[in-house]
Amino acid sequence: MRPSEIQRAVIAVSEANFGADKDGLPTEVARLLGFQTTSAPLKEAIEKQIASMLCKGVLAQMENT
Repeated sequence: MRPSEIQRAVIAVSEANFGADKDGLPTEVARLLGFQTTSAPLKEAIEKQIASMLCKGVLAQMENT
């Protein structure tokens, strides 16, 4: 799966939910991409893209208040 596909899914899930829980985001992204289960390699690939998007400022992480 291409990184750009994962990134688009991350944005779609985040926008649809007005944000997303960091722990649940990989699972929600996997579901959107059509996976019924989230394997360890898939979760790692999604988390890698989330980290990249955070570093680039595409996503912002908010602290719970």
